[in-house]
Amino acid sequence: MPENSVPGVFVKFDIEPILLTIAEEWSSIPALFIRLVNVISGVVVAGGWCFQISEWAREFYGRRSRRSSSFGMLTPSVEKKGGF
Repeated sequence: MPENSVPGVFVKFDIEPILLTIAEEWSSIPALFIRLVNVISGVVVAGGWCFQISEWAREFYGRRSRRSSSFGMLTPSVEKKGGF
């Protein structure tokens, strides 16, 4: 063993370039229509989720503000005014 060599396990890789072929393909009109419908329906579903989350947050914070503003027995009662 020569004095200038370093002990260890060495692996040699031969790296070869990867061939990349770019091809432009046009899809048909029905395929375009199906993709557009998928995108629009995805936007509608995501909008529905956002609406539901905002309604839940509004309800949650509404309850929280009502709870913090009420003082139990010290809260003045509101009397109904009516002819009955």
